[in-house]
Amino acid sequence: MSKARDNFRKEVLEHNRAKNNGELVCAHKEKGNCKGKLIADHIDNNSDNNDSDNNGQVLCMSHNKKKNNSPSRIITYLRKKELSLPIYTYTRKKRETLIVGSVGMQKNVTGYPAVFDWLRDKLKSTPAIEYNDKLINSASKIGKVRQSTVRGWFETETSDEGEFALRDVTIKGEKVECIMTKQDALDFDFDSQRSERK
Repeated sequence: MSKARDNFRKEVLEHNRAKNNGELVCAHKEKGNCKGKLIADHIDNNSDNNDSDNNGQVLCMSHNKKKNNSPSRIITYLRKKELSLPIYTYTRKKRETLIVGSVGMQKNVTGYPAVFDWLRDKLKSTPAIEYNDKLINSASKIGKVRQSTVRGWFETETSDEGEFALRDVTIKGEKVECIMTKQDALDFDFDSQRSERK
């Protein structure tokens, strides 16, 4: 055990004894029966944060285990590490059900609408936007997902059933692939056919 961690443990236990007339008392005793020995616990579970005044508490082994295995703590840890979590159901005593998907799934739920709201806003000021790596990278930043994920989303939304379309637009004599709304794509096709007839 490092010296800082050892000092943290001693200080947490001393503070607890001082508050409780010389006895060690579990900080979560009101949450149910205490079992096992009492230990010094890092409130934020960061063993490098050895601030005994603000990040230390005494817990029994039972409450320490419950705290460290709670679904919210696991999800927070996985999100920070950008790891996935299989879908599972956790039922509390109050009969509430918490469904948790993978972190990737959570990003899809929030990222997908963010990207397409952003794209719709951009297309309000211009009828078409060049479909290139710069657009993909910007959308990736907006949605907080990988570029490959954004490309898949764009493929879906530019399909026959999607809200957007891809068209080759001639800009300064050069054909450039652009993304636009379906309505703007219809207008573009109509104008292109009209100009070809002339």
